Amino acid sequence: MGDTMKSIKDQRGFTIIELITSFSLTMVVLVFLFNIVVIMKETYIVNSTKSDLVVMQSLLSTALNEDLYNNMTRFYKGTSTSSFNAEGYDVGYRVYFNDGTNALLKISTTNNKLQYKGIEYTADSLLVTGYTICKGEYSGTTDDLDSYLKITINMSSSVLKDETFDINVIQLYDTSKVNTVNGNGVDIPNCTI
Repeated sequence: MGDTMKSIKDQRGFTIIELITSFSLTMVVLVFLFNIVVIMKETYIVNSTKSDLVVMQSLLSTALNEDLYNNMTRFYKGTSTSSFNAEGYDVGYRVYFNDGTNALLKISTTNNKLQYKGIEYTADSLLVTGYTICKGEYSGTTDDLDSYLKITINMSSSVLKDETFDINVIQLYDTSKVNTVNGNGVDIPNCTI
């Protein structure tokens, strides 16, 4: 009988308590790792969205500034709203340049997208919340530049609740060289301060 007890004590293995304890510790570690993965994914989405919107803001602002600076001869609201609506845009503004070419700025607050010179600016969580395009008189020190054109496009994101990525372009121009009235006689509205 003594040999039997000794052989039972010599058997190596895990007790039920040891198995339950090791399983519980493993589950705690897995829960922590899962939480870290979720936090990292959320951080990636926020940073990726912010990066996309900053790049979009920069590209569109730069394109508008470069094109309007000393190149604009005409800027007016488009007259064919049915074609803009068919393409999913609320409004379009046509820009004519010194070399005879032109470009179209299309804005949609309904479908949350922008297009300029055929390039669509959109992102998964982009929200185009509004826009203002207006003109005003300028009485600065520049002799021939007597007016300004102001383009503001309000953008935000459903992912980034409290951040905005507005596009703000203000361009001075000479009213004797730049026309802002469309073919139907509609002028760009005056800015109100």
